[in-house]
Amino acid sequence: MTVQVDIWALIGGIAIIATGIAWLVRLQSSQQGHEDVCAERYEQIEKTHAQLVKVSDERHTENRDRLNGIDERIGHLDEKIDLVLARLR
Repeated sequence: MTVQVDIWALIGGIAIIATGIAWLVRLQSSQQGHEDVCAERYEQIEKTHAQLVKVSDERHTENRDRLNGIDERIGHLDEKIDLVLARLR
């Protein structure tokens, strides 16, 4: 039993296989590129989040200090109001 293959059919088959391999390589490269872009974005998000947390903590401390300063400057007004209300009862 002999099998005869037309040369053009052989070339066509090899071309189809080569095209499929090239497509798979391109797909892998595209996926790796996508993963690299995502990793970079996550890194930027992490840095931005850390910076926002730092700024938020700094503002919280500044506001707390400012409010404590106001309370001290007006002589613990809330305590005085509580005393007046207690006397009125």
